[in-house]
Amino acid sequence: YKAQAMRMPTYNTPRVIGCADDFDSHIGLPRGILGEVRDLLTDHRIGLELIDERFKGKPMNLQFHGELREEQALAIADLLKMLTAT
Repeated sequence: YKAQAMRMPTYNTPRVIGCADDFDSHIGLPRGILGEVRDLLTDHRIGLELIDERFKGKPMNLQFHGELREEQALAIADLLKMLTAT
């Protein structure tokens, strides 16, 4: 619409830019829009079934043998304070 308003050519420019993937059994949406989608569906009285199928990975037993820089050590200390406070 901006290009059209500025009288620029719009040939071969899609009218609507979509970021969703339409699969046979579900719709894949970009991150960060769940709240807006939930509100839209609620406004239209449409139910939402949300299934989280992310892979959480496997636990690994690792050890760190490096040396942290000063700012990294401070960041880790702050993170540990936050984790133990909750």
